[in-house]
Amino acid sequence: MIVIILSHTPVWVWGLLAALMALGFSQTRQRRLAHWRLLMLPLVPIFSLRYAVNVGVAFNPGWRSAPWLLLPLAPLYGSLDGLFLGRSLALLKLTRAPAAGRGRPLSI
Repeated sequence: MIVIILSHTPVWVWGLLAALMALGFSQTRQRRLAHWRLLMLPLVPIFSLRYAVNVGVAFNPGWRSAPWLLLPLAPLYGSLDGLFLGRSLALLKLTRAPAAGRGRPLSI
């Protein structure tokens, strides 16, 4: 059974598996991130959510003025923006050099 599944798996899936395994292995090493990359990380989920909503609106133009969609989205956007911005600033603060022996630097 497993042999049949493996033999019918497309070739591109094996390349994707290799790339994901290489990415996962690279995450096991300790490394340093530039501050701009650290601040860019929270933008990915925010962009993904807004992209998904905009695609939905493009396919269903009636959603543009639908209160059942707009009322929950406004607080969701605001809370996610605040959450990810706060997390990003907290991580940025942790990466700063400790002053006079207080704390320790964060390695990511």
